[in-house]
Amino acid sequence: MSMAAFAISNRVEGTITGINPNEFAPNSILITFAGLQPFAEPTNFAGVGFILQNGNGPDVAWDPGPVREFGPSERTIIQNIASGFSDLNIYFPGKISDFGFDMRTWPSENINLSFYSSGSLLQTLTIPTRTTTSDPLSPLLFYGFQSSTAFDHLLVAVRGPNENFLELDNLIFTPAPESGVIALATLGCAGLALRRRLFVGRAGQ
Repeated sequence: MSMAAFAISNRVEGTITGINPNEFAPNSILITFAGLQPFAEPTNFAGVGFILQNGNGPDVAWDPGPVREFGPSERTIIQNIASGFSDLNIYFPGKISDFGFDMRTWPSENINLSFYSSGSLLQTLTIPTRTTTSDPLSPLLFYGFQSSTAFDHLLVAVRGPNENFLELDNLIFTPAPESGVIALATLGCAGLALRRRLFVGRAGQ
């Protein structure tokens, strides 16, 4: 996914880049929404919060027909129809660096993503939808991103000439490394570099 398609706000703390499904780390977590019942409006599932701007959870539906570009087409999806097309907040169980999902909107819409960390807005990102038809059997297409700054809350808002409809499946995300792990890794690399310099110095004596 080309960065040329991204419109990033002036409030930037970090960098957002597009990534493909095969770029997610082995420890990434996949949520398919399997097990949720139609017409339910869950505000939490598999440890992740899903809360619409009106305070309710997204409505669950079975939609087995459309192909999912990334994950399994097991039929369960979440959407924002019952709420009158309210925006969707996704609250992750901890700080994450990478995320993605299969999603469908109406054509000619923009997808606005707002990234938050501990309640503070980091930045917003606007991308055009990849959906090109209003056919109810049109596929759910994959959107994946990587952030250089860890975040724990994502607001998904669809805007355009049509209703702000979104349908989402197969959420995947990667926990961000703990700050202590990063510090140890950095210290380890510095130690290896120092040992190498000392070894080279002694070899040259």
